[in-house]
Amino acid sequence: MIESLYILIITSLACAVLGVFLVLRRLSMVSDAISHSVLLGIVIGYFVTKDIGSVLLIIGASLFGVLTTVCIELLIKSKRVTEDASVGIIFPLFFSIAVILITRYARNVHLDTEMVLIGEIILAPLHRINFLGLSLPKALVQMVFVLLINTVFIAVFFRKLKISSFDPVYAGVAGIAGAGLYYVFMALVSFTAVSAFESVGAILTISFFISPAASAYLISKDLKITI
Repeated sequence: MIESLYILIITSLACAVLGVFLVLRRLSMVSDAISHSVLLGIVIGYFVTKDIGSVLLIIGASLFGVLTTVCIELLIKSKRVTEDASVGIIFPLFFSIAVILITRYARNVHLDTEMVLIGEIILAPLHRINFLGLSLPKALVQMVFVLLINTVFIAVFFRKLKISSFDPVYAGVAGIAGAGLYYVFMALVSFTAVSAFESVGAILTISFFISPAASAYLISKDLKITI
């Protein structure tokens, strides 16, 4: 049980580090869309590899999360629908396709919508690997790795992320690659969501992205303190 708590804590930290900029950029609902849409990437990845444990599933699902972001951005730029409506179009479309594919073609596979939505945090410590001579939960090692990647990314690109979040126009004038940095950031959000969903599920993952950041903004207006 204590190992399940460790997994929850590390997962919440990995999500919250990125969640600060999601809330700052008003992308809270986009994280919701990504957390659900990556299921389609996982399903397609399974059909290609035939291996539910393949690392290609994580890569494919992360790329699909970026595709979700791109599709939402294209709908917004078309000026035919609002931002919240574009999320409402893409997220149910991808998620429903994934559910249909699972129920029709992957019933005998350890892959179902309940696992994606709710997760298996109690069972997560049972899946163990040997790391540095220690037997540790796979989810714990995986999320520590994700936390390190996210922390390094935020530390290296903090200034650019801050400028592009507060003033995109100035960021463009200053030569900061806002679009490229944005999609790398969203790829990390997708990667984090995919890594977390098996243990904690999509619903709790969304909460980990948004709730700590939103709460921190109520306490402090300083971005570094908020993080």
